[in-house]
Amino acid sequence: MRVKLMAVFALLVFGLSAAPAFAGPSQTSCADIVDASGSYRGAIPSFTLTLTLVTKTPACTAATYTLYVVDDPPTSPPTPSQLLARASRGGDGVSTSVTFSSVAVTDDDPTVCIWVTSAIRTRTIDRAPDSGCLALTAPTNFPSEGSFH
Repeated sequence: MRVKLMAVFALLVFGLSAAPAFAGPSQTSCADIVDASGSYRGAIPSFTLTLTLVTKTPACTAATYTLYVVDDPPTSPPTPSQLLARASRGGDGVSTSVTFSSVAVTDDDPTVCIWVTSAIRTRTIDRAPDSGCLALTAPTNFPSEGSFH
């Protein structure tokens, strides 16, 4: 009886407490950013950025997806003065896309760098692109478009 009790205790202590809340890929695939595309348009100093990111499985309702827009060239990590815009959205648990529509950007030149992250609670799950950022330049008579994985 004592051995069984110790085995149950060990299972409770080590088996349950050691398991992180979002451990496996199947539990975080809803925050795995597999693609993103967007457009950037406007004229100095007012621009508009629209971006849609795509997740591996339907976007988590528990996740926060954040778009960062910085002046170019950004330092790593960007300084607060380089941050031109930041927008966050939650997933709906149904669609694999999360859209940031008409994000206002004010800049003294037509080029910005962007990236997106996904996080569950305080843990960053993914970043796209994996490093650096995607540079977008707003041309004078049509929107700049770009994508990353």
